[in-house]
Amino acid sequence: MRTELLILLLFTGGQVTMAGSLSSNFQDCMKTDGRQYMQAVSNLFEETDAKTFLTSIATAQSTRQTERRLADILLARMEWPSVFDEFSEWVDGARKRPDAEGRRGGYFAGCLWEFTTRGPETKYVSETGPRKLTKDGWDSEQTKVEKYTDEDIVKGKARNAAARLAVVEYFLKFSRNFNDYESSEMLAVLKRLEYGQYGRAGGKRPDGSIQTEDLIQDVLADEKADIPVRVAAISLLPEDKYDKTAVAGLMVKVLQDEALQDDRKYRRTAETASEFLRLYGDRQSLSALMTNTPKAQWKRELVEKTLKGISARTGQGAPSTLP
Repeated sequence: MRTELLILLLFTGGQVTMAGSLSSNFQDCMKTDGRQYMQAVSNLFEETDAKTFLTSIATAQSTRQTERRLADILLARMEWPSVFDEFSEWVDGARKRPDAEGRRGGYFAGCLWEFTTRGPETKYVSETGPRKLTKDGWDSEQTKVEKYTDEDIVKGKARNAAARLAVVEYFLKFSRNFNDYESSEMLAVLKRLEYGQYGRAGGKRPDGSIQTEDLIQDVLADEKADIPVRVAAISLLPEDKYDKTAVAGLMVKVLQDEALQDDRKYRRTAETASEFLRLYGDRQSLSALMTNTPKAQWKRELVEKTLKGISARTGQGAPSTLP
């Protein structure tokens, strides 16, 4: 009743000043990032009816997805500020570690995902008993032990739901200065938030999932985004969510771009491009690759492999070696 009354007053002029202030502050949250975003959040939270206002946005069927998602984030931040602060501090610390640049693919994403699962969601935990010598060698018995109460589970699930939204907020509002590796790893986590840890893009969504596929699509479509990040986005989307012809053009650029010559940094991206073109490249891709060949030897070898794959699939001729 409280929500319906507030909405009625908002649209009938009963609280015009309050409504305008709430809406203005919320739109500031939508448009800003970084410190400006945090100031906008602070301004919004100072409003007496901020929680009711945000709840009305989060639950209204007519609300745009982008606004509904931010309303969910702000409600979670209001309820669990410590989780959001903890996540921000953890990410900042992880990015400053000496080994941050040399980590393997999946490491940073795994750490981000682990943060969203720290709250208990089941009463039982596995405990490892003492090691015993058996006929098959040394072994340890695994037993399930009841550790958490029903109240712990309710709190743990709520905490994890807030943590998932903290990850989305960080991507939207604080990841502007992420490098290619960090951005790609964050995208991988966004996919997990919608389809689960082991879910397939476009598959069944688990309970408590957050719609993030549109955010990954936005990265792919953003021509200002770094190419390796856009390539990473493709592997996280169902095939019906992008234009294969347009993506083939991007993949050709990956193999030709002189700025992507560092074997250690860009081999994974280039191999992804090669695999895509061997599956979906057409005559135009074949022609483009033959007319503008890379200088780096490792990339030339990859282009030759790509040309052979496209040629075998399309029946078009291609040189066995590049000039």
